Parts: sequence; C-alpha cells; structure tokens
Amino acid sequence: RLVSGTVTVPLYMLDEHAPTRMSRDADGNPLANGEVEIEFWANIPRSLETLPDGPGRLVMNGHGFFDTDEAVSYSWQRGLADRHQYVMVGADWQGMSFDDVGAAAVALSDVSEFAAVTDRLHQGMINFVVLTRTMIGLCADDPAFQIEGQTVYGTDDVYYTGASQGGIFGATLMGISTDIERAALNVPGVSYPMMQN
Repeated sequence: RLVSGTVTVPLYMLDEHAPTRMSRDADGNPLANGEVEIEFWANIPRSLETLPDGPGRLVMNGHGFFDTDEAVSYSWQRGLADRHQYVMVGADWQGMSFDDVGAAAVALSDVSEFAAVTDRLHQGMINFVVLTRTMIGLCADDPAFQIEGQTVYGTDDVYYTGASQGGIFGATLMGISTDIERAALNVPGVSYPMMQN
C-alpha cells in the first residue's frame, strides 16, 4: 500500500515555495511565519499484509540529490521494505529537492543568492522532525496505517535510512531528532561541490 498525505509543520521561511529566505526577527533570529502543509509518501509492503510477525518497523527515508518524497515508491525501496518488513516514509528534503533545482541553479551562477538554498535546508530538517513525530502520533491511529485495527508499524523504535544526500542530511537529522533511535547513512562521504560538478 502506498499512502500519500500531508502534515502541518511550522513555517520558518518567508514563503513556502523556493526560492525563499528564512523569516527572521529584528535581531536576525529565526521567526515562525505560520504553518504550512507538506506532502509525504509512505510505503507499506506486502510482507506486512497479514502482520505475520507483528508490526513492522517505521523507517524514515531521506532521498538523494534533488529527488522527491516519492523515492520510497521506487522499486528497490519497495523490495528493501518488503524483505525486512519496513514501513518507509519520506518527504522532500526542502533546500535540495526537485522543487529546489531552479533556486540552486540561480545560486550557482550568483553566489549572493546561495542563502536561499541553505535557509530552506533548515526548513527541511524541521519538516522531517515533525513528520517523524506525526507518524508515531496521529498517523499511528489513522486507518490508512492499520490492518484490521492494528497499526502496521511499531512506535517505540523509529529508524532512518538515507543514501547519498540522504546520508549527508541524515547525520544532521540524527543530531536533532529525539525520536529516531538508529540510522543507516549510506554513501554520505562526497562533498556537495563534487556532487554539483
């Protein structure tokens, strides 16, 4: 089962769409600017269809370079989820998602515009922290994530996996999330200048 939905997150940008900058107060500190809905995708594998071994594991997924939240629906991700009974959930890494390609191109040609990219990366982290908390909270009670009234994933232990850019950002997410216990950070070693050339 593929589930698409939205969650409400606090907005710390001047606008919800790229290119944009961080909302700041007179002293330069980040300033909340209302709320916004962000999209997410979740993949519930066939191996959990009857919950043969009990609930699966909730795994937050960070996509690669300029990809999208739909990465959890890719065939290799579905295979991984099915083999290990993972419920994989992903959102756009705002700042370095497909929707940010235009802003990044402008920033590469005019360095003075680069803050429009890096500021949105902060919003991307906020989005993942809130999405994770929502998955172990409200979403666990939603029928879309249940089979015969039982939630298809456990909420006590939450995991993360990400490759390439997802591996790089995953290290930061692990540093700030209080909900994610363990992570697999795959191939995160290449620097962004190397990836952009």
